[in-house]
Amino acid sequence: MKSNLISILLFTVLLCNCCKLFGQNDAVIETLVEKIEWYGSHKQSASFFVHFDKTVYTTNENVWFTGYLLNGNQDSAHQIMSVALIRNSDRTILSEGKFIIVGNYSHGNLVLPDSLPAGDYNFICFTNRRVNGFPEALFIQPVTIKSSNLSSFTASLTLVNPAPSLDSTKILVRGFTPELALLKNAVVNFSFGTLENPVLKTTTKTDKFGEASISIPNALIAATNNILVTEVNNGKEVKPFTIKLSVSHKQLVVKFYPEGGNMVGGVKSLVGWEVTTLNGEPMKVQANLYQDDIKLLGIETDEYGLGSFTFTPAIGSAYHVQLTNVPTVKYPLPNTMANGPVVHLLNSLATDTVRLRIFNLPAGTVWKMLLHNFRETFLSSSFTATGATVLLKLPLEEVPIGLHTITVVDEQGKPWAERLFFVHPQKRVTVNIATDTSSYSTREKVTMKLRLMDEKAAPIKGLVSVACVQNNRLDEKKLSNIEEYVKLQADLSSIPFKSKLLSADPQDSAFLERLLLVRGWRRYTWQDVLAVNESRKTVQKASLLLKGFVTYKGKPIKQPVNLFIRRFVSEKAPTFSLLNTDSAGRFNLGWDAIASTPYKPVYIKLNMADPYDYNVTLNDEYGMLNKSLASFLTLKGTEVRSIEEAPEVLAISAAEGARKLQDVVVVAKKENYMARGRPGRNACDDYVCLYNILNCPNHLEGFEPVVNVAYSSGLGKGQQIYRGCTQLNEEQNQTYYLQINGVFLPKKYYVTDFTITDPTDPQYVSTIYWNHSLLTDDKGEAEVTFFTSDIPGKFRIVVQGLTQDNVVYGEKMFEVRKKQ
Repeated sequence: MKSNLISILLFTVLLCNCCKLFGQNDAVIETLVEKIEWYGSHKQSASFFVHFDKTVYTTNENVWFTGYLLNGNQDSAHQIMSVALIRNSDRTILSEGKFIIVGNYSHGNLVLPDSLPAGDYNFICFTNRRVNGFPEALFIQPVTIKSSNLSSFTASLTLVNPAPSLDSTKILVRGFTPELALLKNAVVNFSFGTLENPVLKTTTKTDKFGEASISIPNALIAATNNILVTEVNNGKEVKPFTIKLSVSHKQLVVKFYPEGGNMVGGVKSLVGWEVTTLNGEPMKVQANLYQDDIKLLGIETDEYGLGSFTFTPAIGSAYHVQLTNVPTVKYPLPNTMANGPVVHLLNSLATDTVRLRIFNLPAGTVWKMLLHNFRETFLSSSFTATGATVLLKLPLEEVPIGLHTITVVDEQGKPWAERLFFVHPQKRVTVNIATDTSSYSTREKVTMKLRLMDEKAAPIKGLVSVACVQNNRLDEKKLSNIEEYVKLQADLSSIPFKSKLLSADPQDSAFLERLLLVRGWRRYTWQDVLAVNESRKTVQKASLLLKGFVTYKGKPIKQPVNLFIRRFVSEKAPTFSLLNTDSAGRFNLGWDAIASTPYKPVYIKLNMADPYDYNVTLNDEYGMLNKSLASFLTLKGTEVRSIEEAPEVLAISAAEGARKLQDVVVVAKKENYMARGRPGRNACDDYVCLYNILNCPNHLEGFEPVVNVAYSSGLGKGQQIYRGCTQLNEEQNQTYYLQINGVFLPKKYYVTDFTITDPTDPQYVSTIYWNHSLLTDDKGEAEVTFFTSDIPGKFRIVVQGLTQDNVVYGEKMFEVRKKQ
């Protein structure tokens, strides 16, 4: 909260004799401010962002990421970042890992299992800190995963009886082997309804004709209940895909948003409105506004389903909208109030000041105004109206960048009007990305320079992560932009998909104005804020733990025992440490006790001569929270298509092996750019890649290392002698012994240098550069070099990160052509 809630001289009244200001302490305002701050501390805030190198992956591929704590890391409370891969269709956790947080950021990588079915997934990311049981910092990233394996069959879906007059809809699945033989006895799972709550689930098998079918009663098919998830499994491969079944008529949701929250009789009102399908798809429509049965004016929405109109409502009249293509349906506007204030924001994209006009204030009434973001209050005041209209000009120099709200309340603290606006849209960091040319050959060196500048074109220091990837591995609808996320998306609900939300282009600014109008009453509600009382003000903050305990013959022990921990903090040799339990056998594993090289297991065993009747158990609170979040969070990025819109897109291509053909294609022509598998690993998962690098993070295939032979460590660190695999194989199934994944230490991306080695095997690498933490100098500049791979086509550089008081996003495209 800003110092002393400066009330009176922080804004200027522009209309004379419009109101009288009070500068003394105000108990109502103080109470509201206290409740807002408690409410903000209770809620998970937009404090966490994770930059992933791509949004389209293949199985058996590396996923690189950097997590940013945007609100700082006071007292180093955030120590571990958890990353888990969730399959959308069944909420299954397929991969997870823990990564050390250093300062305000964390980075790492996960290797996708080669057994993953193709389809839609989400990465759920959070830190170890919880507020009232929920992650204090949470981020969700949707991705698409495509199969890198040769397809063992193809499948297609057909709508057998599309006639709406029938009682049911029949869906037929057909499968074939690569030799075009019929796919017999393959398991087919059908799930119909919604992804979260299916109303019909069944399992069958393909018959001797390679077919399986399901009939769905038409009575069950509605616009909010029409998703069919199908999985075909031949025992070697699972092919899932999701479609929408058509409904008898297109149902629409029409919502109206009077500016400030209410329409008042006799006062001109600006009304935002939004039209979507019941599945949330925006609709561009034309319509007419009616007063009772008299047409007032024509209105429309844009391609994002948003629009606005202005009129003066009358008390006693009813207002509704009729769409021109559905004239029989009336969509009523909210009821008109007899009295109350009406607010109008003259500039919802505010640079240095915001101007607010308040109408319909009876003379002599006392009102209060707060400028806040539902976490912190920046301006507040009480005033008595001496006229019907008040015009306020509020300075914003000390108000941070982002979304803020002006709320008008009465003497008792009841909110009457509220308006959302965006502060300092002009304060953006510009990223100038330059490459030495716009077109390269395969395996050619790229020199990239970047420069960060503030809104005054002055150089600025920043810490950024940089990815250069094959362009068709970046699905625009799933690509996360740190600037748009921090400043808009994290606080607004269900924004229609649109690129360049914060562009200075007039059309983009007009869209943002409409968006702020219809999202004015946000996910935070005043009902929740006002319900805060003394009994609810306790904020319980805690850290997730890795809790273990030791028992003897199934019973608690009565005195401490000693645990032996072995882990790898480098590739060269293991590190050993000891840990004592308490007298009841309980122990906690801090991150520093189990920090390890990625994918090197941590071994924990009892340090005693005769441990055989003891049992060591570990409860992973991170894993339990992953399961809980996966079960109830709204997962993003599941795309569905109607059969009647494009039946051909439902065929599952053997070459692509993905859910839908309209997804980004990972292969080009007949060349396979997928990862190849992970052969050549020993029992400790050690391997040497074709560049003679031990446990190379970029190339996942290779050969087993030989004991006492020197291998490159990559990244210019010279060579190291491999000391061998020391896995305790004889203890794998003993109860006194645990093998767990530790908290992974950072692993850097290895940049392939084709001037040093030029392998004959094709190098189909889609992420050709990744840098988790590139720091610009005093001139705001940084320079890096890397090489193109053997994949031709467009590549995109994406830069995301932080400056001292802002966030950074930038892109640059270049072309790669085949070497002649």
